[in-house]
Amino acid sequence: KNTLNVDGATDLKNTLNVDGEPDLKNTLNVDGATDLKNTLNVDGIATLKNQLIVEGTTDLNSTLTVDGATIIKDDLTVTGTTTLEDLNLKKLDIVSNNPTHIATFENTNDTAGDGIIIKLGRLRANDGLPEVNYDKANANDISLYKELLNAQTISSRKVVLIGEIAIDMGEDTLKFIAEMALEWGI
Repeated sequence: KNTLNVDGATDLKNTLNVDGEPDLKNTLNVDGATDLKNTLNVDGIATLKNQLIVEGTTDLNSTLTVDGATIIKDDLTVTGTTTLEDLNLKKLDIVSNNPTHIATFENTNDTAGDGIIIKLGRLRANDGLPEVNYDKANANDISLYKELLNAQTISSRKVVLIGEIAIDMGEDTLKFIAEMALEWGI
């Protein structure tokens, strides 16, 4: 019923029951499995040198910083604004029932950046131009081609130019014009 002071090693060969708060002023080494049946509060840094397996819901009420790769093997739901510096995906499905829009792409670069590029996995307009017989083309047609190819026009004028060129071309070339319009963001 009083203080027990032990200066040497102590072996307890049975259960140790402590009714009050134990005060450990040095390292606690546990060689076997440890079951905690209530809350674990850690005021300092906790270092885990092996896996952390969590079988229930986990609440993180502050920032989670991960230095290594992160693998998520099931759905990830994010309910707030998310910033991704670099994102590589094999597939992206966006499904929404939104009365306005489902995505906003904004390029705040005030120099040459102009938005979003969509690269298709098949022959595209920038893979080659249709053959044009310049011997038969008039000077106006050649001028229109040059204006488009040299990017010397504004977007609204591109639609007019492509329309004027389409009038003189056959049906086979219309597919090319549609791809060219997509490539140029018209």
